[in-house]
Amino acid sequence: MATAPVNDWNVPKKTTGLVLFCCWLAILAEGYDVGVLGAILPALAEYKEWNLSPLALGGLGSYALIGMLIGALFIGTLSDLVGRKKMLLASMAIFTLTQAGAAWAPTPELFGLFRLIGGLGMGGVIPVAAALTIEYSAPNKRSYNYGLMYSGYSLGIVAAALAALFVLPMGGWRAVIAIGAAPVVLIPIIWKFLPESLEFLESKGRKSEAKALAAKLNISNYKPVVAVAPAVPAAQGGLVDPWWKTITTMFSRKYLRSTVFFWISLFCGLVLVYGLNT
Repeated sequence: MATAPVNDWNVPKKTTGLVLFCCWLAILAEGYDVGVLGAILPALAEYKEWNLSPLALGGLGSYALIGMLIGALFIGTLSDLVGRKKMLLASMAIFTLTQAGAAWAPTPELFGLFRLIGGLGMGGVIPVAAALTIEYSAPNKRSYNYGLMYSGYSLGIVAAALAALFVLPMGGWRAVIAIGAAPVVLIPIIWKFLPESLEFLESKGRKSEAKALAAKLNISNYKPVVAVAPAVPAAQGGLVDPWWKTITTMFSRKYLRSTVFFWISLFCGLVLVYGLNT
C-alpha cells in the first residue's frame, strides 16, 4: 500500500508537494476533531441541560475512538478497492459533517452518535493519507515527508485548544465544535488538485488511465514498479484473497515475535496519545 509507483524516481517535486499539502490539510482537520472534545470537556461538565456525570463524560470521549478503530480497519482496505483519493475525501466528508451534527445535537445520546460516526472517517484518513504521501515521495524523503504530513495532526489538536481558549467564552462549546465542520469547504479543492494513486490504477488494470495521469503530472518514463500478477483460481492452488497471504506471513514463525511486539508498542503509544488527549 505504500510502494512507489515508478522504478526510477521521476515524480516532479511540485507533484510531491501538492500531494503532501493536500494530505496535510486532511490530517490537520482530523487533528482538530480528535482534540476538540478534550478542549471542551470542562464546559460539557458544567452544561446543566445535560447534567453529565464523570462516567458519561468519559463515554462521550470514547465514542469517536471506537469509530476510529472501525474506520482504520475497513476504510484502508476499501481504498484499495474503490480508490485512495475517493476514500480520503469520503472520510473527510464524514468527520467534518458529523462535527456539524455534534454541534447541533440536542441530547448527549445524539452527540455521542455523531462522534461515533465521525470517528469512522477520522480512522480512515490516516492510513490513506499515509499511503498517498509515501507513494508520491522520493525513497530518500519518505520518512521526512510522512513526518511532515503527520505534523498536521498535532497542529490540529493545538488549533482545537486555541479555539476553545478564544471562542468558548463567547460562543460556548457548540461553536468550538462547529469550527471542525469548516474544512468541508476544502473537499472540492482537494478533489481538484490531489491525484489518484498510480499504484491503485495499475492494480485494477487501468493502465491507460495510469499512463494518462502520469503524463498529466509530468512524470517522465513512467513504468509501474511491478506488473500485476494475474489472479490464480483457488481450485488451481491459488489464493482467493491477496490480503490473506499478508496476514499469514505476519503471523508465521519467522515474523510472529516481531509482529506481536510491534503491535504492543503501537498499542501502548496510542493509549498514551489518545488517553492523555481525552
